[in-house]
Amino acid sequence: MPPHEQAAAHARARRKSKAQKAQEAAEKIAREEQQRLLSNTKTLYRQLARTHHPDLERDPATQAHKTALMQRITEAYEANDLYTLLQLLSESGPAASADDDVLTRYTQALHQQQTELKQQLNELKYGDNGFSGSSGKKREAELRQLKRHLRAEAEYLEHILRLIQEPEGLREVLRDLSASGH
Repeated sequence: MPPHEQAAAHARARRKSKAQKAQEAAEKIAREEQQRLLSNTKTLYRQLARTHHPDLERDPATQAHKTALMQRITEAYEANDLYTLLQLLSESGPAASADDDVLTRYTQALHQQQTELKQQLNELKYGDNGFSGSSGKKREAELRQLKRHLRAEAEYLEHILRLIQEPEGLREVLRDLSASGH
C-alpha cells in the first residue's frame, strides 16, 4: 500500500477509535441510568410490598384486597413501570420518605423511562436504520460519520498534492495510478 493510502487509512482508524470511545462512554452512561432506574423501581417495590403485603392482615376481606393490590404492585415491578408504582404509592397515603430528594430522583427516573419508550416507539415506527424517519440525533451521528470520512479523503488529497509538487512524487503517483488501472 502506498504511503499516502497508509496515512489516510491511519487517520480513518484513529478517528474510528475516537468514535468508538465516545460510543462506549455513552453506553456506560446509559447502563448507569438504567441501573439507577432499576434501583428506584426496586426501592419503591419493596416499600409498597412492606406496606401492602397480604400476609400481614388477619381480616379475610382486607387480606383479599391487599392480595389484589400486591398483584398490581408485582406486575408493575416486573414491567419496570415506575409510573404505576408511584401511583400506587400515592394511593396508599403519605409516606415518610417522600421528601424532595426522593421525588427528584423518581422524576429523573420517569424522564429516563419516557425517553426509552420514545426511542422504542420510533424504532417500531421507522425501523432501526431508517434515515428518513430517524431522530435528529441519529441524523447528526450519520452526518458526523460522513464528515469524518470526508476529512480523511481531504487529508489523502492533501498528501497527493504534496507528492505531485515534486517530480519524483508525481512519477510515483502516476505509477500507482497506472498500476491500479486508472
